[in-house]
Amino acid sequence: MKIAIKIILAIALVCLLQRFCHKQTDGFAICKISSDLTPRKEWETTSSSIENKALKTILSQEFRYLAKGAQSYVFESHDGKYVLKFFRHSHLRDIEKLNKDFTSYKIAYELLKEQTGLVFLHLNKTEDLQQKVTIYDKLGIVHEIDIDKMEFILQKKASLIFPALTSWMESGNAEKAKQGISSLFQLLELRCQKGIFDKDPDLKTNFGFYQDKAVQIDVGRFKIYQSEEASKDEITRITDNLHHWINANYPELSNYFEEELHALH
Repeated sequence: MKIAIKIILAIALVCLLQRFCHKQTDGFAICKISSDLTPRKEWETTSSSIENKALKTILSQEFRYLAKGAQSYVFESHDGKYVLKFFRHSHLRDIEKLNKDFTSYKIAYELLKEQTGLVFLHLNKTEDLQQKVTIYDKLGIVHEIDIDKMEFILQKKASLIFPALTSWMESGNAEKAKQGISSLFQLLELRCQKGIFDKDPDLKTNFGFYQDKAVQIDVGRFKIYQSEEASKDEITRITDNLHHWINANYPELSNYFEEELHALH
């Protein structure tokens, strides 16, 4: 009886320890961002020698753990200007879903590169980058990653829409807030003009500002659609929560917001 109790307690202790470690690390492990995917032609992307040189410069600095997303683990560069996203392959085992996600990233990189802040997209393993990047996990443990062997996204780090607008308004910079709103509408209108549809257009978490320009941070839900749907209707739908938030918190911006919305084609 005593032996059975000890065994049960030992099992319970191991389970608690596993849960504690998972919470402390957000479940991050090198094996979870590694894959045995073989390169596929439809995932190929092209980059210039200038872009490759910029990549080497950016990745020469250290990256520290920032957050866990639905599709990736995110690391922030030492200078605070970039985020490096490694895919959570443990959540991308369905090849059909993986193909949809990778197709979305290609759409963003090829059609909305500037508007999504994408610097580099690496969906196929390569041999020519020949560089390692230093990352620190949530516990501060250092890892050296051979980026040729990884699928990853390098993206400019943006400030989320709502906190940025709040910061500008609270500091008395309403003009910058208006410029941000205009930039957001320009981004959304361009997206519609290119026929790009987003399944998850959440302005609170998926959009931000980089150097006062609106960018879409999450680019994993894009599709090209052949629709005659008016862009104004689509943009009205996407910005509805922001519209209500502005009316409730900064009504002095309401008229400007509505004028920008009505000015859309």
